[in-house]
Amino acid sequence: MNITVFKQRSQHPGFRMLSGLLGLLAVYGCSSTNTLSDSSSPSAANANSGTDQWVGQWQVNNPSSSQAVKFVLTPEGKLFLLPPETSSESPVAYEIPVQKLSDSPDLPPNTKIVDIQEAFNNQATKAKQSEGKMYIGAMNRSQQAYYLENNKFGTTIEQLGIGIKPETESYNYQIVPQGNGTQRVMHTAKAKRPELNSYTGAVFVVTNNGENITRAAICETDKPSSTPPAMPTPPKNISEQIQCPAGSRLIGR
Repeated sequence: MNITVFKQRSQHPGFRMLSGLLGLLAVYGCSSTNTLSDSSSPSAANANSGTDQWVGQWQVNNPSSSQAVKFVLTPEGKLFLLPPETSSESPVAYEIPVQKLSDSPDLPPNTKIVDIQEAFNNQATKAKQSEGKMYIGAMNRSQQAYYLENNKFGTTIEQLGIGIKPETESYNYQIVPQGNGTQRVMHTAKAKRPELNSYTGAVFVVTNNGENITRAAICETDKPSSTPPAMPTPPKNISEQIQCPAGSRLIGR
């Protein structure tokens, strides 16, 4: 059976995510004897049974999916990634170039150990929260433009004409009218998932030298919450900063 081997530039998605992790695992898990062996024969490597515990086939769960990715470390110190979609009839292996830097198995001082699944989850959470920030910011800016044309704020997302849906996989979006709709307006992004923060946007009308000027702000909850922050405190003048309520922080406009 022939196995097709691709070099690094193949850039398989699993390779991009796991190559660094697997490379480090292979390098630091092997001694100089089995990584830089003078002999390329498996029998020579097997003779060093106390130092080649990392030689063989290994499996890593891909945090971005339920798939398990296999990799092989040879007695010669070569590392290969076996993608889960490869067929048994025409298997494919991606060669991952690794280079040994030291014989020391110790981590640098004060190194923080991070679980790869936890790190992936944190990145996924940030990506979902970016949607909330972006949508609330877009609603703020659209309301400022709407006010310039109508001398009042819109009361529905459809009126703003920005293509934002009231509900997505991660958030529920809403315009909360304030008073007669001519001095301020509130927008909320209510988190639908327990790991997400919620957001409130606000646009205020401030008078400066007899001219009405709009000021906007976005407040983010300090911790994950399904309750958006309350209405921020309006500025008294054009130079005063909008204040977010307790339990939230100002992150933009």
